[in-house]
Amino acid sequence: MVDGVLPLSVRAALCGEPDAVVVELREDRIRRGSGAATRGLVRLTVGLRTREGRAVSVRIIRKTMEPLRGGRHAAFAGDPRHWAYWRRESEAYRSALLPTGPGFRAPRCFGVVGDDVFLEEIDGPPPSAPQAAEHLAAWQVDYDRSLDQSWLARDQLGRRLQATRLDWYNVDADPRMVDLWEDRHELYDRLAHLPLVLSHGDYSTGNLVAQGFDTVALDWATVGWEPVGFDLAHLALSTGEDPTGAYLAATPLSHPPEVTFGFAAALVIIGASRVHWMLSQGLDLPEWYVEFVCEHYPLTRNVHS
Repeated sequence: MVDGVLPLSVRAALCGEPDAVVVELREDRIRRGSGAATRGLVRLTVGLRTREGRAVSVRIIRKTMEPLRGGRHAAFAGDPRHWAYWRRESEAYRSALLPTGPGFRAPRCFGVVGDDVFLEEIDGPPPSAPQAAEHLAAWQVDYDRSLDQSWLARDQLGRRLQATRLDWYNVDADPRMVDLWEDRHELYDRLAHLPLVLSHGDYSTGNLVAQGFDTVALDWATVGWEPVGFDLAHLALSTGEDPTGAYLAATPLSHPPEVTFGFAAALVIIGASRVHWMLSQGLDLPEWYVEFVCEHYPLTRNVHS
């Protein structure tokens, strides 16, 4: 007997009847969540029977949230404006803020109950970098600013920089990465003068799935306001491709120099810090990574000076 173990609101979202009987419920742990506020992900295989005897079978994801327990950002897990705020993703799925398509969307949410978020299962390959950039542009241009929420993150990059001290003497890094890192404060100060756009916060291929002509973005725990180009930098560092051309082609209201500088400056700061992290963890750098970061540095000198 498995009835009673699936919230009534989730049953209603799945089949239209909150009192549908649960006749099957299988749980398969996917992995421990890698996000700061994710305790775990479980795939639920659910069988329901409605009052009329209609059978409904579906697979969904239960994502369980919890505050960050350790590390230099744990003290801010309760701060709604900090990127590590642990209730942000739950709040986002309760709101009307996340994109619903066509073109760009979040997974469908079947309910938020306590610390659990019940989501559509999304699987598949990532989209191409141009497709992901085009869909991001359309969302950032069309976003209704009247929907601003108190729990949206602010200044993720600045908060990370405040808490980051890198010892380059303990890693065998290309000297150019050290030089780029030394420019981080000057680049960040110039980023602060760019327009802010609503950003996913970790817009990389590990969080993106292509479904036909749609791009589905997962993991909205860091959604918030960031300088234009911030999300593009994450996309580029996960693909080794520059997506700004596709973004600008889809965004007639954007000012190209601002997008280009925001993208390049964020890419340099984030890219250099990730080089240090990968080396400190004994990981092999992608063979293209260092050159890709370095070749974008001149754009920070020639644009938006």
